[in-house]
Amino acid sequence: RDYRSRRLLIISYEQLRRHATLVNEACDLLVCDEGHRLRSHSSDTAKQLDLLRCRRRVLLSGTPLQNDLDELFRVGRFVRPDLFPDAGAFQQLIASPLTRSREPTATAKERALGATAAHKLEQ
Repeated sequence: RDYRSRRLLIISYEQLRRHATLVNEACDLLVCDEGHRLRSHSSDTAKQLDLLRCRRRVLLSGTPLQNDLDELFRVGRFVRPDLFPDAGAFQQLIASPLTRSREPTATAKERALGATAAHKLEQ
């Protein structure tokens, strides 16, 4: 392989926020340390990283994912945006049906919708 054409950029989150327009398309592989900082999709850092165009993304974190669908969505969407719908669609198609199906008062139809949503996540 010819690695001379590969682009590497090492930058802090703070510098990224300041210079986001300059670094767009500056790398082929994006490795983000302290991935727990990106769990909130409303943070400035997460928004800037979402705009970066790169072929591959890796998220490193010493903090495990919690049992939280929003957190799963944020991390999954960041690493594999091609596999996750936008936030509204994820909420409607996955999170809401799954959450409702786990309620003690869920109907048989709601439990079935939750099972379908869980199956979509497994794929």
